[in-house]
Amino acid sequence: MRDELLNETLFPSLHHARVTLAAWRKDYNTERPHSRLGWQTPAEFAKTFAPQRGLTLRNPQSSAPDPVAQPAQIGKTQTRSLAHAG
Repeated sequence: MRDELLNETLFPSLHHARVTLAAWRKDYNTERPHSRLGWQTPAEFAKTFAPQRGLTLRNPQSSAPDPVAQPAQIGKTQTRSLAHAG
């Protein structure tokens, strides 16, 4: 986008920029074939894309990875205190 549009176009107004960018984005996603998609447009590729639904997550409550450290226990205080600088 930067090489093909932004570096080569002067936008006289915000409205012109929005209209031009919308037209470029529509062309890029629906008209231009992409080599990484087997020379299909992103719209054509999206129609053939079927995500794998049967995969189980590591943590069924969340898609985030398991925590590295254990959470602090509630109600327990540490006997050590921070030294005050002064």
